[in-house]
Amino acid sequence: MRVRLILNHLIIIYNMFGPAATNMLFFRLKEYHSSLKPFIVLLNYMPDYIEYETYKIPSTSIIMDVNIIKELREI
Repeated sequence: MRVRLILNHLIIIYNMFGPAATNMLFFRLKEYHSSLKPFIVLLNYMPDYIEYETYKIPSTSIIMDVNIIKELREI
């Protein structure tokens, strides 16, 4: 996985859309919540609840991918 490239893309998205990008990202990447969360936590944009459509997901219920956490710690 190209962690730095993903971080760069996320930073650009947050620069364009602000904190509202979090809900947009989780909506568009429904099957990748556990992979997305470590990046959002690192960028300090993780809210207590993710809200999109009719869903309100507590962020504590999303388990983070351990491999991604390990790669992010190496940066």
